[in-house]
Amino acid sequence: MSDLGVSQVATETITRELVRSIQPADKVFEIRDAKLPGFLLRVSPSGRLMYVCQYGRGKRINVGRADVLTPSEAREKARQTLAEAAKGIDPVQKRRQEKARAEAHTFESYIREKYLPWYETRYSGSDETTRRLEKLFLPAFGDRKLEQITGWDVEKWRSARLKAGISKATLNRDVGVLKGALSRAVDWGLLAAHPLARVKPMKLDSKGPVRFLSDDEEARLRAALEAEELEGHFLPPMVLLSLNTGMRKGEVFGLKWSDVDLDHARITVRGEGAKSGQTRHIPLNAEAVETLASWRLDSPGEDSAYVFPGEGGKRLVNIIGYWRQVLAEARIDNFRWHDLRHTFASNLAMQGIDLNIIRDLLGHADISMVLRYAHLNDEVKARAVAVLNRGVKAATPIRRTGK
Repeated sequence: MSDLGVSQVATETITRELVRSIQPADKVFEIRDAKLPGFLLRVSPSGRLMYVCQYGRGKRINVGRADVLTPSEAREKARQTLAEAAKGIDPVQKRRQEKARAEAHTFESYIREKYLPWYETRYSGSDETTRRLEKLFLPAFGDRKLEQITGWDVEKWRSARLKAGISKATLNRDVGVLKGALSRAVDWGLLAAHPLARVKPMKLDSKGPVRFLSDDEEARLRAALEAEELEGHFLPPMVLLSLNTGMRKGEVFGLKWSDVDLDHARITVRGEGAKSGQTRHIPLNAEAVETLASWRLDSPGEDSAYVFPGEGGKRLVNIIGYWRQVLAEARIDNFRWHDLRHTFASNLAMQGIDLNIIRDLLGHADISMVLRYAHLNDEVKARAVAVLNRGVKAATPIRRTGK
């Protein structure tokens, strides 16, 4: 690409505001970035805006379209290209090689031959990621070449799933898994740019209602877990541990005896098995200690490293059948395993526990993730000041409704 056919060249800092305000002219014109020499914005008469990197005299390469990349993203890509050129790497030749490697892979071959083997050796809680990729995305995009997957394809897929009744939160987790897989393809040089860079998570109501067990529901659930047919089964101790620690299902599945310290009443959730990637320590109350101590004596998988081993002593994979049976027996509707975690947090909030402590116990990095429990904490505060009402001698106890 050369400067031939360009009617004018101006120098100005390329910003979002500038990009939005640009009007096309009769001929192509360019704006050179004042921040990074060699970074340009090319404007065609059709209105097409393209970021360009000039890495030598008469040597240019397209960075990306302005409707796909922000100026900051494009500038950083141009900076990387200039750095590679300074090391003697030809950006055009590199892109050709990346394209050839990408064309050699369909999405399915990439996932099965490269990504999952890499992922499963690094993350102990990889079952859910594997399931999402194999059940959701391979049927939709498996036969496509990597570079043929676009943000528009994923937006259409997501819209169809939303219309089918899948929640926004679930769809965000689904798309997050796909984006993670394609991010690695970019890192490995199989894709020149991330095709889903502009696909944003769906907005959620972080303060919306939370499903947790009412007093009556928890009593019925505990009674159902004491059924004779569940004696010696892993489900009762798993449920009780979750109610008392707020651990995620994947964290419970991946829990090893080496991370359980009954003497000091503490569980360590390792970063490689945590959703956040950060290690955290969870104190155990008396019921949790008693539950784990009893299970250790009765556990049929005494030779397994896992607290709740699956078939052959390996990591547990699925408990949905058992879980549904217990919920039916307890007459509990519209309740997921993850809602045990909500029940743990809600119970703490209703006891007046500070939201930052709840955040820490749940393993959230951001306080915004626990704001949904704030209204439960407010009820405790309201009960506290209610004793000042004239004629009121004691506060009325709060009874959980699960709503």
